[in-house]
Amino acid sequence: MNLGILKFLLVIFVIPVNNALALERYELPDGTIMDGVEVSTGTIPHGSLTLLGLTLDKSSFIDVKRVFGAADILPRAHDPHEPDIICYSISKASKVYVSFAAGWPENPTEKLTSFSLASGNPRHDKNACASSHKVARKLTTDNGLRLGLTQSQFTAIMGKPGKITADWAVYSFESHREYSKEERIKKPRAPGGGEFKGEYTYYYVSAHFIGGKLDSLQVSVTGEPDW
Repeated sequence: MNLGILKFLLVIFVIPVNNALALERYELPDGTIMDGVEVSTGTIPHGSLTLLGLTLDKSSFIDVKRVFGAADILPRAHDPHEPDIICYSISKASKVYVSFAAGWPENPTEKLTSFSLASGNPRHDKNACASSHKVARKLTTDNGLRLGLTQSQFTAIMGKPGKITADWAVYSFESHREYSKEERIKKPRAPGGGEFKGEYTYYYVSAHFIGGKLDSLQVSVTGEPDW
């Protein structure tokens, strides 16, 4: 899995199908295009967003470095507007990696948008990942996701995937929160001068299995205002 030029789940288009669900097309972290991913209405299963006390959309790179140690931001090989990424391994000879991404370049206080766990050889230079004794194959999210799980163990934790194949289990969740009257007053004006009504939050999980065992995991969150 390429942690150096890590791609994040990208929604290409959405096809409405019924009251609560839609089908989406995604570009997976390895560049594979997957059609027909079912979207679930609601939030992601509790604990999926937290790894060693670091929670997406709450923690920052400052918090990551406090837990895992100092690390340099990986160079961007493509789009300069891609999120910043930092990567850790047990040692330079390690084949277990953890990486974190934050939304905007060169802002250490920006909230985390993604984390990834991976085993095997990354495509970028191994020396790009800082060494940390906190990295281990048994590193586990708060709800029990970790490398080495079977597909059935993984889906027992996460529920029915939006799409599943022999090698992948992919999840997409969409939630909406309406702002209170007080929140709407405090928010800046929406385009055209209207009020922001609320916000949408999108959660994505991609799990890659090799030989029936979880080989890499990526969890992401993003959002947009509703007006």
